[in-house]
Amino acid sequence: MAETLAPKLLAQLVKAELPPGTFLNVTFPRCAPAEVQGIEVTSQGKLDFGLEVQERADGRGFPYYWLRFGDRGTKFREGTDLQALKEDKISVSPLKLDMTDYAAQDSIARALGFGVAD
Repeated sequence: MAETLAPKLLAQLVKAELPPGTFLNVTFPRCAPAEVQGIEVTSQGKLDFGLEVQERADGRGFPYYWLRFGDRGTKFREGTDLQALKEDKISVSPLKLDMTDYAAQDSIARALGFGVAD
């Protein structure tokens, strides 16, 4: 699949002028090249695996934590990479490397007792 369609797509994408810190996530659907329904510029979707953290005890009584995945409850939002792949489209998502939650910084600083500048 990718071997067939990627060369032409990548030749087009390398011409894109991207801001510093931006990269592209290109994902191909699981289908034959002839079945691909197009290319879509998408945002990053989010899978919900129903993650649950279970506290358990080992044979000596020491606690440990087990991550358990439940049923996938994902609703595929229009315009996301997940929805594009579901529709047999190639997804191109521009992503940023900086994942800092700037909106939460002041709240965390206050919780740690640091003075927050106004």
